[in-house]
Amino acid sequence: MEHMTASDWTGSPILGPLPKRKSIEEEIAWAMHLTQDETEQEMRRRWLEFHLDVQGGRCAYCGTGIQIFRKDRNADLRATVDHIIPLSKGGADLVENTLGACRRCNLAKSSTDLDAFLVGEPFRDSVAANHPCPDRLCGNDRSPHFDMEQFQRGIRIWIDGTEYRHIYAYCVSEGVAELAVARTLTRSGLPMTLKKRGVIRPLYMDVYDALERIGSGVFRGELLTWLAGREVPPALRVRNPALS
Repeated sequence: MEHMTASDWTGSPILGPLPKRKSIEEEIAWAMHLTQDETEQEMRRRWLEFHLDVQGGRCAYCGTGIQIFRKDRNADLRATVDHIIPLSKGGADLVENTLGACRRCNLAKSSTDLDAFLVGEPFRDSVAANHPCPDRLCGNDRSPHFDMEQFQRGIRIWIDGTEYRHIYAYCVSEGVAELAVARTLTRSGLPMTLKKRGVIRPLYMDVYDALERIGSGVFRGELLTWLAGREVPPALRVRNPALS
């Protein structure tokens, strides 16, 4: 073997710069010491904390905020470890094959292949359920149901499956919406409205756009690209041999 200079091996995946290589070896040795008696629950908690840090505290699938322990006790938004390739499909029980997901997306994915899940109806339903619009909203700034932030975010509304653009007010639980009559005002200066009853389904504009990206397969490509570029520290891959 020919003599290798520093410039030859600097950055090599096997050798790497000597100081960096030594640092990684020390980190792995310390990780092995810490994890030799680690339980499975402790290991997955360690994985989950890493995922939440990398993902900014959000579900990798639907983007909703998730926590390991939720004060509001909303189990659907509890942080869980999800295997990208399901264990039942031969996926490895390694940190590289996992990500952080809300419980709702985790259950919706179940043992489905990732490609199929990312373009399927269960995923779309999970996204919509995790980003709910308020039960009622009104365009009158004097109403207790007026919320400027909601209007600025933008909401699209369907009544019995048909989209309506000029909604003045709606209430999902009561199944009623008020449609604004274009350019027509009452004596008090408020828009004249017509009531329409049915199944009300409001969606935030950004959620609607996300569902479009899911349906077209764009989101699938975005997530797979992110997963391919994700870096998992070598020390995090260390696990108790008894759990292998």
